[in-house]
Amino acid sequence: MTEETEHSMAAQALEIARRAEKDAMKALKVVEEATVHREIMVGRFDVVDLRLDRVESQLTVHKRLLEALRETQVKQGKKIEDGFSMVAVGMSQIAAQIANVEHEIREDKGKDKA
Repeated sequence: MTEETEHSMAAQALEIARRAEKDAMKALKVVEEATVHREIMVGRFDVVDLRLDRVESQLTVHKRLLEALRETQVKQGKKIEDGFSMVAVGMSQIAAQIANVEHEIREDKGKDKA
């Protein structure tokens, strides 16, 4: 091999090495950017996970409130039914008293006519 050929081959090898270094630097930059994007996505997933946990706990609270409201409505419904029953009993007692008074009035009118 001549010196010129060796020099040419060395220059080609140097150029190949420079290109390889340049490609490696590009690849390293891509990897670094991918790592940054991955970290951003992990952060976003963490935020979403926290929001989902918050929503889940709010749903649990709302569920408990609804259950308590249903229980209260059932209790109030029973109280209302009891109240209506008491009113009905009271009204029937009043009706009976009115009927007795009317009966007594009729008897008194009958005695007055006689």
